[in-house]
Amino acid sequence: MSHWIRADETPSAPRFYYFEKEFDAPKGATLKASSCGDTRYVLYLNGHLVSEGPCQGSQYVTYFETEDLTPYLVEGKNKQAYEIFNVGTGNGVSVLELVGSFERVNELKLNYKVAPRRPGDVVSIWADTSLANEELGWKAERPLDDTLQAAWAWEKSVRGIE
Repeated sequence: MSHWIRADETPSAPRFYYFEKEFDAPKGATLKASSCGDTRYVLYLNGHLVSEGPCQGSQYVTYFETEDLTPYLVEGKNKQAYEIFNVGTGNGVSVLELVGSFERVNELKLNYKVAPRRPGDVVSIWADTSLANEELGWKAERPLDDTLQAAWAWEKSVRGIE
């Protein structure tokens, strides 16, 4: 069974998350792990640093990075863990601002309807990027407009839209 563990016990300010999974490995077992995406992560197996992300790639090509975990396996119980970092600019943007930016930079008009807030809707949320900045030396370099334009270009390319 796998489960998420929040590393920062202060409910108002989570900084990063762990994902852990314990599993049994018989003698002589082999194991490979494949990761995909641009998520900033660190992979450990039995306390050994195995890999750090993001995976290499571009907006047009998805790469899977495969790590051989066999050297880190022990007979019996093993523990795999990921640290996942929040990334972003650290500045919030509303859904309506996001839609407006997307329409403007891509010269499109989206069909949407503004409706009343639903129970459970989050009022505001954004990433606290300080840990990624400190631990990984990572900082967002692209403005939102460039990101939205690149995302739409990628979507069009995979769907064959002109």
